[in-house]
Amino acid sequence: TTLAPATQSIYVGALSLNSAVFYRPDSDSNDYYYFQAIQVSISTAGFYTFRSNSTIDTRGYFYQSVFDPSNSAANLVTSDDDGAGSFQFRLQVYLETTRAFILVVTTHRAYITGNFSVSANGPAPVNLISITPVTSRPITTCKFLLVTVYGLQNKNYTQASI
Repeated sequence: TTLAPATQSIYVGALSLNSAVFYRPDSDSNDYYYFQAIQVSISTAGFYTFRSNSTIDTRGYFYQSVFDPSNSAANLVTSDDDGAGSFQFRLQVYLETTRAFILVVTTHRAYITGNFSVSANGPAPVNLISITPVTSRPITTCKFLLVTVYGLQNKNYTQASI
């Protein structure tokens, strides 16, 4: 049996204060996490491996069909935190050409920003395109003035509207 050589594709991105936010599916806090959603498409079915490379502690979430930031547990196929070592994720998934997949890159801790790259290895090149997902319940950030017994404080809160 002859094995085809693996092909590597690279995606370069950044999480910033202007990035979209969501509540991670495995987080039990009300903290929000910056994320970047990446549409994954391939021309050849097979096993593909996705690895992050960054100075920040990244997490990866892999979705099939649709990613809804307001319902981040729906359509989740797999996730990883430190599988690649050095606080980087490693996801290995079987991809089919007839299905849509979304890779979500975020961080282990809330409110963290920074640059990252993702390498995708598999039997064929991987097309990686940044997308803005559609939400069924938008996550909004609001700022209001909190009056306390001790004086005034400005607070920023993120809330999923229902």
